Amino acid sequence: MKVAQHPYLSSDARRLRERDGTPPWGIHPCEVDSVSPQPGTVFHAAWIDASRIRAELEVELS
Repeated sequence: MKVAQHPYLSSDARRLRERDGTPPWGIHPCEVDSVSPQPGTVFHAAWIDASRIRAELEVELS
């Protein structure tokens, strides 16, 4: 894992959310492992986006 993971809405995650402009209903790539949203929800769509971004970042960092 190249993108450090933090618990959803931990103080570290909140700092990264603020830095990157992640909205309250979104998920930051650093939080992907700590949440498992119900499929079909807006939160799940945000999780899919964050997972995609995390995968892209990890390829770039390799």
